[in-house]
Amino acid sequence: MKIINLSPRFCLLRYACGLAIALFLLSACEIKGKKEKAPIQKVQTENDYTNNLKLKAINDEIAQAATNPIAWSKRADFFLQAQEYQAAIADAKQALRLDSNRVEAYVLLASAYRGGKRLDSAALCINRAKRRGYASPELYVSSGEILLVARRLDAALDELNEALRLAPENAKAYFYKGMVYEEKGDTAKAIQSFQKAVSITPEYADGHNKLAGIYMRRKQWSMASQHLATGLRFAPEDAYVLYNLGVYYENQKNTDSARSFFSKAVFFEPSMYLANFQLGTYSYKARNYMEAANRYEAVLQYNPRMVEARFYLALCREFMGSYSEALAQYEAVIAEGKGFEADSKRGIARIQSRMAQRDTQEEAEALADSTL
Repeated sequence: MKIINLSPRFCLLRYACGLAIALFLLSACEIKGKKEKAPIQKVQTENDYTNNLKLKAINDEIAQAATNPIAWSKRADFFLQAQEYQAAIADAKQALRLDSNRVEAYVLLASAYRGGKRLDSAALCINRAKRRGYASPELYVSSGEILLVARRLDAALDELNEALRLAPENAKAYFYKGMVYEEKGDTAKAIQSFQKAVSITPEYADGHNKLAGIYMRRKQWSMASQHLATGLRFAPEDAYVLYNLGVYYENQKNTDSARSFFSKAVFFEPSMYLANFQLGTYSYKARNYMEAANRYEAVLQYNPRMVEARFYLALCREFMGSYSEALAQYEAVIAEGKGFEADSKRGIARIQSRMAQRDTQEEAEALADSTL
């Protein structure tokens, strides 16, 4: 089982984010029939209606005053929050074309570049804003986040401390300080920083989720439960909180609740492949190989190098008699070279033996038919 732990790489997608920290990993598998793979799309939620209204209002504002840089900045911010980074970049650039002195637009542009994994461009925008004398908590938080992703941890702390000098109650700055300290291995200071972030902004779901992850790794289940409950209350559609609730209930041996939260995590964020991995595990253990296949097909769609999923996908296809597909997956596991090679070679040997037996039997039956 893996705890979703918002690490610096994950910052690029959702404040900050990336590597999940493992507690333990359940066995799993997957298979899918010979259907053409349809693209997985994010489900619509009740928030989409409100967001569509917001976007329409901003579009109307731009239509009425296309030379207003403020309106373009508003739409850039909207696209940034929606993680539509290319659109955010285009609108932030347009705001700067209309008013090159609007230096706060550089912060929007930096954030959009950061979300699009263009860290060098993001850092360049921040430096341009600084050279123009612009100083704001948001600027230094963005700079600190970028330095965190680049693993320049001491420099990141300097920027975040400068943000807090300008705005002592900046929850986001404390959140990223917590991430820096966690990367440094100073869990005590990390907890202090995350606690400060959620005390300033109680609805800060990411902060509660980070605290829950730390407490689960420490097996302090009661503390983890409190923060997960709070995170869920303020962000009931947050896939990362929902996933960690699944991890929590799995560790409490409450499989029904765990399955429910993993399913909700995937519902709100189809790219949550770790949740699909756990759901695939439940199906595999129940010998529902087709359902496991569907789950792990989704895993590999979002993380094609996850060898655990590919190995168990091969295993399930073997169980279902789809030998050619199983062989292809076993061979891909071996080529990846990141584990399960020996088991994959045994799987190939089993299949080759069964295929040889099948061919021999078919030849015998054909010979018998020819003599009738």
